[in-house]
Order: sequence, then structure tokens, then C-alpha cells
Amino acid sequence: MEPAAGVMRGRRAMIIASVLIGAAVFASFVVADFPYGDTLTSLLAPYKLKLTYHAQHLSPPIGAELTDVRLFSTATSDDEALLQSPTVTLAPTIASLLLGRPGMHLRANLYGGIVRATLHQQAGTVDLDFSLDALKLAESAPLRALGAIVNGNLSGSGAAQINGPNLIDTRAT
Repeated sequence: MEPAAGVMRGRRAMIIASVLIGAAVFASFVVADFPYGDTLTSLLAPYKLKLTYHAQHLSPPIGAELTDVRLFSTATSDDEALLQSPTVTLAPTIASLLLGRPGMHLRANLYGGIVRATLHQQAGTVDLDFSLDALKLAESAPLRALGAIVNGNLSGSGAAQINGPNLIDTRAT
């Protein structure tokens, strides 16, 4: 009878392993197919901003990478992008995965440097924590369009609580 018990344990282990692998594959497809760009666009819409991108790819372990990303203002008819980045990586926050609270981590290559941000949305408010690392100001088209002549790199960090589309309602450090 001992060999039959070993076979049963082996089958049970095989079934458990198959279920775990299936759940992992399912979760990875759900995470990969999540509309990250559309979610970010809906967060930006009240501020009269629109995000466009060329393609979305899986970014392990969870998240997506958007390529050829551009940020436009919908408040004007100008077709000039406010910002553009070759790649932006987006990932859900742990609170959004476990508690269903909208939140997203963002990492963008911008002006030769890196921008990292975490956004949390709750009841019409967006909380934003960000860090900037070695952004080359001379590469900023919006600053050049204003006629500014700037050189040097910008690094820093901050936080903002955006309570609506009016800048007066926003608090930041």
C-alpha cells in the first residue's frame, strides 16, 4: 500500500503545481493587458492633458512600458507636445493591487535624465510624489519656446496634492 500513497502524493503535488502555474500565467496576462496608458490618460483628463503613445509592452515583474510617449494640452489647439519621452514604464501600486485604490508608479526617460513618480487618486484628489534625476534643461523644448536660455542639470524630489484643475487648489513641496 505504500507505493499507492506515494503516487497519490505525487499526483496531488502535480495538481497543486499546475494550479499555481496557471494562476501565475493568468495574473501575468491580466497585468500585461491592463490599460495603463488609458488609466493615466483618465487621471490627466481633468487637467486638460492628453497622453499618446506608440506601443505598450510587458515590463517584468509587473507593469508595462509605453514607447514614444507624448503629453499634449487639450486646452489649446497647438499640436506641439508639452513633454515627450522615448519610454515610460508604468506599474500599479501595491494598494491598487490589494485594496483596489487607484495608484500607479511611473518612470520616464526625459531630457536625458529620469523622472520617477507615484500617483494615488482618491475622491477627486491626486497625491503625487516625484523625483527628478539629471534632467538636462537645455533639451527642454517648452523652456526654449519661452525664449529661455538654460543650461545645467536638474535633480530633486517633491510631493504635491492636486485637488482639481485649478493650480490655486494645489499644495506642493
